[in-house]
Amino acid sequence: MRSINDLIWHIVHNLNGNLQYLRKAANFTFVPQMKHMTIAIYANELQQQVLTQKFTERYTVQFCNSFAALATCEASVYIDLYFDEHLQRLDKPHAWVLAQALTVTNEQLPTNYIRINGWYGLLQQPALQVCIHLAVNADAQALINNLGWKPLVCPDIVGLISARSIAMIINEAYFALAENVATKADIDIAMQLGTNYPFGPFDWSEKIGLQQIHQLLLALAATDDRYAPAPALIQALS
Repeated sequence: MRSINDLIWHIVHNLNGNLQYLRKAANFTFVPQMKHMTIAIYANELQQQVLTQKFTERYTVQFCNSFAALATCEASVYIDLYFDEHLQRLDKPHAWVLAQALTVTNEQLPTNYIRINGWYGLLQQPALQVCIHLAVNADAQALINNLGWKPLVCPDIVGLISARSIAMIINEAYFALAENVATKADIDIAMQLGTNYPFGPFDWSEKIGLQQIHQLLLALAATDDRYAPAPALIQALS
Protein backbone atom coordinates (compact mmCIF):
# COMPACT_ATOMS: atom_id res chain seq x y z
CA MET A 1 0.00 0.00 0.00
CA ARG A 2 1.33 3.44 -0.92
CA SER A 3 1.86 6.18 1.65
CA ILE A 4 0.94 9.82 1.01
CA ASN A 5 4.65 10.61 0.58
CA ASP A 6 4.92 7.90 -2.09
CA LEU A 7 1.89 9.36 -3.85
CA ILE A 8 3.32 12.89 -3.82
CA TRP A 9 6.72 11.71 -5.09
CA HIS A 10 5.10 9.72 -7.89
CA ILE A 11 3.02 12.66 -9.09
CA VAL A 12 5.71 15.34 -8.78
CA HIS A 13 8.21 13.08 -10.58
CA ASN A 14 5.81 12.57 -13.50
CA LEU A 15 4.72 16.19 -13.70
CA ASN A 16 8.08 17.90 -13.35
CA GLY A 17 8.37 18.65 -17.06
CA ASN A 18 4.94 20.27 -17.17
CA LEU A 19 5.63 22.40 -14.11
CA GLN A 20 8.95 23.59 -15.57
CA TYR A 21 7.18 24.57 -18.80
CA LEU A 22 4.63 26.68 -16.95
CA ARG A 23 7.28 28.51 -14.93
CA LYS A 24 8.65 30.01 -18.17
CA ALA A 25 5.81 32.56 -18.45
CA ALA A 26 7.43 35.96 -18.87
CA ASN A 27 6.33 39.53 -18.09
CA PHE A 28 4.24 41.16 -20.78
CA THR A 29 2.83 44.45 -22.01
CA PHE A 30 -0.86 44.84 -22.78
CA VAL A 31 -1.92 45.67 -26.31
CA PRO A 32 -4.26 48.71 -26.35
CA GLN A 33 -7.80 47.65 -25.44
CA MET A 34 -10.41 47.09 -28.12
CA LYS A 35 -13.22 49.64 -27.80
CA HIS A 36 -16.87 48.72 -27.34
CA MET A 37 -16.15 45.02 -26.92
CA THR A 38 -19.07 42.83 -25.92
CA ILE A 39 -18.25 39.44 -24.40
CA ALA A 40 -20.79 36.61 -24.14
CA ILE A 41 -19.86 33.94 -21.60
CA TYR A 42 -21.11 30.45 -20.78
CA ALA A 43 -19.42 29.37 -17.54
CA ASN A 44 -20.08 28.01 -14.07
CA GLU A 45 -20.59 30.22 -11.01
CA LEU A 46 -16.98 30.26 -9.84
CA GLN A 47 -15.71 31.05 -13.34
CA GLN A 48 -18.32 33.80 -13.66
CA GLN A 49 -17.03 35.42 -10.46
CA VAL A 50 -13.48 35.47 -11.81
CA LEU A 51 -14.51 36.86 -15.20
CA THR A 52 -16.81 39.46 -13.67
CA GLN A 53 -13.88 40.91 -11.75
CA LYS A 54 -11.68 40.77 -14.84
CA PHE A 55 -13.98 42.23 -17.47
CA THR A 56 -16.90 44.29 -16.17
CA GLU A 57 -15.02 47.56 -15.65
CA ARG A 58 -13.71 47.51 -19.23
CA TYR A 59 -16.19 45.62 -21.39
CA THR A 60 -19.87 44.81 -21.70
CA VAL A 61 -20.36 41.28 -20.39
CA GLN A 62 -23.35 38.99 -20.84
CA PHE A 63 -23.52 35.66 -19.00
CA CYS A 64 -25.52 32.87 -20.64
CA ASN A 65 -27.08 29.91 -18.84
CA SER A 66 -26.95 27.47 -21.77
CA PHE A 67 -25.22 26.86 -25.08
CA ALA A 68 -28.45 27.79 -26.87
CA ALA A 69 -28.46 31.16 -25.10
CA LEU A 70 -24.80 31.71 -25.99
CA ALA A 71 -25.52 30.91 -29.63
CA THR A 72 -28.24 33.58 -29.84
CA CYS A 73 -26.14 36.38 -28.29
CA GLU A 74 -24.58 39.06 -30.44
CA ALA A 75 -21.03 39.67 -29.22
CA SER A 76 -17.49 40.50 -30.31
CA VAL A 77 -16.03 37.62 -28.32
CA TYR A 78 -17.58 34.39 -27.03
CA ILE A 79 -16.21 32.40 -24.10
CA ASP A 80 -17.52 28.84 -23.84
CA LEU A 81 -16.17 27.12 -20.74
CA TYR A 82 -18.58 24.19 -21.08
CA PHE A 83 -17.38 23.15 -24.54
CA ASP A 84 -15.95 19.82 -23.38
CA GLU A 85 -19.36 18.85 -21.99
CA HIS A 86 -21.49 19.61 -25.08
CA LEU A 87 -18.91 19.67 -27.96
CA GLN A 88 -21.12 21.96 -30.06
CA ARG A 89 -19.54 24.62 -32.30
CA LEU A 90 -20.85 28.17 -32.41
CA ASP A 91 -21.78 29.36 -35.88
CA LYS A 92 -20.04 32.72 -35.42
CA PRO A 93 -17.36 32.80 -38.15
CA HIS A 94 -16.70 36.54 -37.76
CA ALA A 95 -16.20 36.51 -33.98
CA TRP A 96 -13.56 35.04 -31.71
CA VAL A 97 -14.52 32.03 -29.61
CA LEU A 98 -12.44 31.11 -26.56
CA ALA A 99 -13.40 27.53 -25.79
CA GLN A 100 -12.42 25.26 -22.96
CA ALA A 101 -11.71 22.58 -25.54
CA LEU A 102 -9.32 20.28 -23.72
CA THR A 103 -10.60 16.98 -25.12
CA VAL A 104 -10.09 17.89 -28.80
CA THR A 105 -7.37 19.48 -30.95
CA ASN A 106 -7.35 22.36 -33.43
CA GLU A 107 -7.96 19.93 -36.28
CA GLN A 108 -11.53 19.57 -35.03
CA LEU A 109 -12.22 23.29 -34.57
CA PRO A 110 -12.82 26.31 -36.83
CA THR A 111 -10.00 28.84 -37.25
CA ASN A 112 -11.74 31.46 -35.09
CA TYR A 113 -11.67 29.10 -32.09
CA ILE A 114 -8.94 29.54 -29.48
CA ARG A 115 -8.52 26.56 -27.19
CA ILE A 116 -7.93 27.61 -23.57
CA ASN A 117 -7.64 26.07 -20.14
CA GLY A 118 -10.30 27.93 -18.18
CA TRP A 119 -10.41 25.64 -15.16
CA TYR A 120 -10.92 27.39 -11.85
CA GLY A 121 -7.58 28.18 -10.23
CA LEU A 122 -5.97 28.83 -13.63
CA LEU A 123 -8.47 31.31 -15.05
CA GLN A 124 -7.42 33.94 -12.50
CA GLN A 125 -3.70 33.61 -13.28
CA PRO A 126 -1.89 36.35 -15.29
CA ALA A 127 -1.00 33.84 -18.03
CA LEU A 128 -3.68 31.92 -19.92
CA GLN A 129 -2.79 28.63 -21.60
CA VAL A 130 -3.97 28.80 -25.20
CA CYS A 131 -3.70 26.85 -28.43
CA ILE A 132 -4.17 28.92 -31.57
CA HIS A 133 -4.52 28.15 -35.27
CA LEU A 134 -1.30 29.22 -36.99
CA ALA A 135 -3.12 31.32 -39.59
CA VAL A 136 -4.50 33.69 -36.93
CA ASN A 137 -1.70 33.45 -34.37
CA ALA A 138 -0.76 37.16 -34.15
CA ASP A 139 -4.35 38.46 -34.01
CA ALA A 140 -5.40 35.83 -31.49
CA GLN A 141 -2.48 36.61 -29.18
CA ALA A 142 -3.32 40.32 -29.40
CA LEU A 143 -6.89 39.50 -28.37
CA ILE A 144 -5.74 37.49 -25.33
CA ASN A 145 -3.53 40.40 -24.29
CA ASN A 146 -6.47 42.78 -24.67
CA LEU A 147 -8.56 40.56 -22.43
CA GLY A 148 -5.96 40.90 -19.68
CA TRP A 149 -3.92 37.70 -19.92
CA LYS A 150 -0.47 36.83 -21.20
CA PRO A 151 -1.01 34.17 -23.87
CA LEU A 152 1.01 31.09 -22.95
CA VAL A 153 0.93 29.20 -26.25
CA CYS A 154 0.79 25.43 -25.76
CA PRO A 155 1.28 22.55 -28.19
CA ASP A 156 -1.83 21.34 -29.98
CA ILE A 157 -2.42 18.30 -27.79
CA VAL A 158 -5.35 17.03 -25.73
CA GLY A 159 -5.30 18.64 -22.28
CA LEU A 160 -2.79 21.36 -23.19
CA ILE A 161 -0.36 21.48 -20.20
CA SER A 162 -1.81 22.10 -16.73
CA ALA A 163 -5.06 20.22 -17.27
CA ARG A 164 -3.15 17.01 -17.95
CA SER A 165 -1.22 17.48 -14.71
CA ILE A 166 -4.25 18.35 -12.61
CA ALA A 167 -6.30 15.48 -14.01
CA MET A 168 -3.49 13.04 -13.20
CA ILE A 169 -3.20 14.38 -9.64
CA ILE A 170 -6.94 14.04 -9.06
CA ASN A 171 -7.00 10.56 -10.57
CA GLU A 172 -4.08 9.41 -8.39
CA ALA A 173 -5.84 10.86 -5.36
CA TYR A 174 -8.87 8.68 -6.07
CA PHE A 175 -6.64 5.61 -6.39
CA ALA A 176 -5.08 6.51 -3.02
CA LEU A 177 -8.50 7.01 -1.44
CA ALA A 178 -9.60 3.56 -2.60
CA GLU A 179 -6.43 2.08 -1.06
CA ASN A 180 -7.27 3.77 2.28
CA VAL A 181 -3.99 5.72 2.22
CA ALA A 182 -5.72 8.62 3.99
CA THR A 183 -8.96 10.57 4.14
CA LYS A 184 -9.96 13.06 1.46
CA ALA A 185 -9.11 15.96 3.78
CA ASP A 186 -5.66 14.57 4.61
CA ILE A 187 -4.86 13.85 0.97
CA ASP A 188 -5.96 17.39 0.04
CA ILE A 189 -3.65 18.94 2.64
CA ALA A 190 -0.69 16.70 1.81
CA MET A 191 -0.99 17.16 -1.94
CA GLN A 192 -1.47 20.92 -1.68
CA LEU A 193 1.70 21.24 0.39
CA GLY A 194 3.65 18.71 -1.68
CA THR A 195 2.90 20.18 -5.12
CA ASN A 196 2.40 23.85 -4.17
CA TYR A 197 -0.90 23.84 -6.08
CA PRO A 198 -3.65 26.22 -4.84
CA PHE A 199 -6.05 23.41 -3.86
CA GLY A 200 -5.96 19.78 -2.89
CA PRO A 201 -7.16 17.28 -5.53
CA PHE A 202 -10.64 16.59 -4.11
CA ASP A 203 -11.34 20.26 -3.39
CA TRP A 204 -10.10 21.22 -6.84
CA SER A 205 -12.14 18.54 -8.59
CA GLU A 206 -15.29 20.00 -7.01
CA LYS A 207 -14.38 23.50 -8.18
CA ILE A 208 -13.56 22.35 -11.72
CA GLY A 209 -16.31 19.75 -11.96
CA LEU A 210 -15.53 16.05 -11.66
CA GLN A 211 -17.36 15.36 -14.93
CA GLN A 212 -14.85 17.54 -16.80
CA ILE A 213 -11.94 15.74 -15.14
CA HIS A 214 -13.44 12.40 -16.16
CA GLN A 215 -13.97 13.49 -19.76
CA LEU A 216 -10.38 14.66 -20.07
CA LEU A 217 -9.02 11.46 -18.52
CA LEU A 218 -11.00 9.40 -21.04
CA ALA A 219 -9.63 11.47 -23.92
CA LEU A 220 -6.06 11.12 -22.62
CA ALA A 221 -6.46 7.41 -21.89
CA ALA A 222 -7.30 6.80 -25.55
CA THR A 223 -3.56 7.08 -26.26
CA ASP A 224 -1.99 6.58 -22.81
CA ASP A 225 -3.21 4.00 -20.28
CA ARG A 226 -1.69 5.97 -17.40
CA TYR A 227 -4.70 8.29 -17.57
CA ALA A 228 -7.37 5.58 -17.26
CA PRO A 229 -9.93 6.91 -14.73
CA ALA A 230 -9.74 5.40 -11.26
CA PRO A 231 -12.75 3.18 -10.41
CA ALA A 232 -13.37 5.33 -7.31
CA LEU A 233 -13.53 8.45 -9.49
CA ILE A 234 -16.05 6.82 -11.81
CA GLN A 235 -18.10 5.72 -8.81
CA ALA A 236 -18.08 9.29 -7.45
CA LEU A 237 -19.83 10.44 -10.62
CA SER A 238 -22.82 8.16 -10.10
